[in-house]
Amino acid sequence: MLRGSPMTRAHITTLLERGVRQAYVDEYDLAGNQYGMIFNEQGSDKATETDVIWGGVSQYELQAENDTFNYDNGQEAWTKTYVHLEYTKGVQISRIAMEDELYGVLRKFSNFGGNLGAAGAYTKEVLAMTVFNNLSATVYTAEGTAYTLLSTTQFRVDGGVWANTPTSPLDLSYEAVETALALWRVNMVDQRGLKIMVQPAVLLVGPSDEFLAKRIVLSQLRPGGNDNDLNVVRTERDLKVMVSDFLTDDGRWFLLAPKAKTGLNFFNRRPTRVDRFDTDETGAMNMVGNFRVSSGASHVSGIWGTTG
Repeated sequence: MLRGSPMTRAHITTLLERGVRQAYVDEYDLAGNQYGMIFNEQGSDKATETDVIWGGVSQYELQAENDTFNYDNGQEAWTKTYVHLEYTKGVQISRIAMEDELYGVLRKFSNFGGNLGAAGAYTKEVLAMTVFNNLSATVYTAEGTAYTLLSTTQFRVDGGVWANTPTSPLDLSYEAVETALALWRVNMVDQRGLKIMVQPAVLLVGPSDEFLAKRIVLSQLRPGGNDNDLNVVRTERDLKVMVSDFLTDDGRWFLLAPKAKTGLNFFNRRPTRVDRFDTDETGAMNMVGNFRVSSGASHVSGIWGTTG
């Protein structure tokens, strides 16, 4: 069971005695370096960042001879505001514990500094993937209505709707990916219902679907069949498989456009830093890691998914 803070001699009873062969610290790297593959990472020097989603114009209309031109009005569809929040984690070590510990574990700033830095990076991965893990959360609000990442009735400024998820969940399979690619082509439209020319580039899955996803995308021939049918998913779409260790529901999977074509954003208002200082009253050493970030999606074009 974890003991409370601050760290005292009660936390390190073995390290107070001679005879320990080795104290292991930071043996393993933490899972990470993933969200940057699909999120547009950007800095910020403001308290918030706001994106505007443009409504566009509709199709041309037949013009009668000598008639007046047909005019349309472009307008904003909605705005998305990112509020940068601060995240922190600290370690406090008593003066007596540092004084009596015999192996230098507590006196090395790099030991706990590395721990805090790695934990900060890990936290960012968890925060970024919240948009895929909490599918009931509001991603954007248009005309007073909240919309989620996946829906069969995504907002259109012209009053129509569009879908970026099937009417019934699909377990990952070769046939399901073919269906998803067809639905993408039919349903991926702009705010005026015009089909947009953006192709999926990433098949995002959880760890349990890693090898199935790679067979679907990388096999020369159609996987799992008795015939030598061509694997058209491989030949017609240049999909890359991304396996996220941070998808909390392995059954869901997503098709994503190249990140520059999606609204997935991750703002670093203040990058991770670790500060060290002493407590004047007690002489305890403090190390505190902190960062300020925000993340989410400004729009859901270029994103298709299913809960599986």
